[in-house]
Amino acid sequence: GALDLTHLQALIEENALTHGTMDTTRIGNIREEMERAEARRLQPHFIASFFRAAFAKLDGKLRKRESGRYEIRHVPGGIYNRSSLGVGKPILRQYDRITFEKDKVNVQGKPVAEFVCPGHPLLDATLSAILERHRNLLKQGTVLLDPNEQNDEVRVLFYLEHAIQDGRVRDDGNRHVVSRQMQFIEINRDKTVSTPGYAPYLDYRPIDEDEWAAVEPVLAADWLNVDLESEVKDYAVERLVREHLDEVKAHRETLVKKTMRAVQERLTKEINYWDNRANEYEEKARDSEQLMGNLEALAAASKILAELGKESKQQAENANQEVRDYVPQATQAKRNATQARQRADELQARLENRMEELEHELHISPMPPEVIGGALIVPQNLLEATPDPELPAPVVPSQTDRERIDRLAVDAVMEAERKLGRDPKEMPHQNPGYDIESRDPNTNKLLFIEVKGKSTAATIVTVSKTQIFTAFNKPDSFILAIVEVDGDTAKEPRYIRQPFEKEPDFSATSINYDLNKLLARAEPPS
Repeated sequence: GALDLTHLQALIEENALTHGTMDTTRIGNIREEMERAEARRLQPHFIASFFRAAFAKLDGKLRKRESGRYEIRHVPGGIYNRSSLGVGKPILRQYDRITFEKDKVNVQGKPVAEFVCPGHPLLDATLSAILERHRNLLKQGTVLLDPNEQNDEVRVLFYLEHAIQDGRVRDDGNRHVVSRQMQFIEINRDKTVSTPGYAPYLDYRPIDEDEWAAVEPVLAADWLNVDLESEVKDYAVERLVREHLDEVKAHRETLVKKTMRAVQERLTKEINYWDNRANEYEEKARDSEQLMGNLEALAAASKILAELGKESKQQAENANQEVRDYVPQATQAKRNATQARQRADELQARLENRMEELEHELHISPMPPEVIGGALIVPQNLLEATPDPELPAPVVPSQTDRERIDRLAVDAVMEAERKLGRDPKEMPHQNPGYDIESRDPNTNKLLFIEVKGKSTAATIVTVSKTQIFTAFNKPDSFILAIVEVDGDTAKEPRYIRQPFEKEPDFSATSINYDLNKLLARAEPPS
């Protein structure tokens, strides 16, 4: 029974503070989560597009050099003056090369590039300068248009920041934050609250001046003049805060309790060791004191005998020398006993302090969600529903037709994936980067498929900014699937790998592509 594999694995799991060994299932799950996270990440393309726009707004100039690499001949004072005061790398006056892609840092025959990413002082200072100049606009809010929404529902998007703290207190008197999340919530006229995804704003665009006439009546709606912020906070406390807390708590409690057991066991062993050593040294010290007393008595007796002439002076001197020779040993024995006892006491205090600290780490509590900004989201359909009466109305599919075409297209791609032996999974609506996640059982790799269903009369394909970013994040795993739908019949899907040649501009929310040109590059599902 002691060598039972299941029993041994359970012992490892119980005591491991980190998972040094994992079975293939756990490794596969972690790998898939990493692939999903990589597909969703907003860098380097989003970081690059933000930095270029923000740097230009702060009077900075980027000069493009090699592919994906730029030169900065002068960093504006508004950025340079924010250089950290002795903390981290300073901001330079100029940069021979910067890049936002790690694989572009070193190029043969060219200067080494600074890798600009979150945490780099140049990016942090640029962000700080932009926020200082425009932070009030986040709270003031704006009006954005959703070009991809297929109904006429106006809603309000709120940006919330939420943090989880434990019982530890920092030097500034505030609690230690163990997790912080940016969360997005939308609420409509009926007070229906939803979570639109991890970065919904990427696919929205500002309202143009000539569209304000259609938007102004929306701004006067009564439901926008009530306290929507309280509704959103209540929803966040009930749903998002609880989910965030449960997620942090599950991981943290397990880790802290394992750490407490390990600390208790290790330091208790150390304390016992030094306690035993102290006892041994104290016993030696007592023996030394007794022996020292005996030697001193013999030396005194030798001195008296020498004075009486019954013993030579040399014998008395030898007895005194024995006392002098033994003094360091007796002193060292006392010192060792004191040091060992002190070490045991220090470890006991350390154990108590560490256990108290770990107890504070277990006292996890959510902080109130903070609304840091908002925007009114107007669907494109609402503007199209009130066209200029002097212009002919554009011919666009109805919402029912669009939903039917999309449903047929997704079903066709799901069926094509199954025929290829892969395991497809349809993603929820709030997953804006792709529609289908398909796992290859042979390689266990994930494919991220964006499905575009088009009627036979369609001539363009509109792709959102988030979808394009996903394609650039996972160039070898992203597929743009186009499905032509004739009536109630979906034709065979056509797959396009690496469909986009360049990333969208910072101000772009979506890009229209010529359908025929895309189909010319398409292939049957494979």
